[in-house]
Amino acid sequence: MIKIQILTVLFFISAQFSSGMRVADWGVTSDINRLKFVTRDLFQEAFKIVSDDIYTLPDLKQTYDHTLKNNNATVQFRAYNGRFHNFILELINENGQLRRLILPKSPGKKQHEMIICGDCILLHTDKVNYLYEAYYGKYHSHGRIYSGPMTYWLSFQMPIINSYNIGTNQTTCSPQLEQVTLVLDSNHDSAKIENMGVLNFLADKLDTWLIQHLNTTVVFNLKNTLLHAINIVSENHYICDEFLSV
Repeated sequence: MIKIQILTVLFFISAQFSSGMRVADWGVTSDINRLKFVTRDLFQEAFKIVSDDIYTLPDLKQTYDHTLKNNNATVQFRAYNGRFHNFILELINENGQLRRLILPKSPGKKQHEMIICGDCILLHTDKVNYLYEAYYGKYHSHGRIYSGPMTYWLSFQMPIINSYNIGTNQTTCSPQLEQVTLVLDSNHDSAKIENMGVLNFLADKLDTWLIQHLNTTVVFNLKNTLLHAINIVSENHYICDEFLSV
């Protein structure tokens, strides 16, 4: 995790250096507590307005041919009515996951700051629960598939440029959330499946299918839903006043 943060910081500093800014101009400010609170408030507010969409999970469907006792048939599997249970969002900053890089502002010039979050947002659920149905030739089973607890880690960068025009006596600010990543923590239990019966040969595949689903389709939907909410919430916030260092 620390390695990722360092690489991200070095990449950004390298880009600024190539554009003419000196690396020596950049520093980490001590104004982290205020940054922590406004980041937490922004994401939690966004999380609340889309909670229904976030709790509801997309269906999982799989089909493949399987041979059992010299009989070949097609397995058809569908998991539906997926839900996160007790899904929460928290900000974590125990080991410097949330950082600020700042280029000191001079009169009439731009103020550049970069907010860096390396796994500083935690999305945690006690349980992921689906109903499922599976068909294989003349056999059919249905029941519940579930797993948990599970944790997602969210990272992002937010460059902010605040410019003051002496001639017009106006200030313009352009924050932008970018390089957003959401990753499922690998530390989780295997999926539990009810009522498999004759189709118990699917158990290992179901666990793999569920984890892949949670780490691809669910991640895609969850990230896009949350970012859409962030854009809505941002309209009611003075992002530059709240996030720029004092």
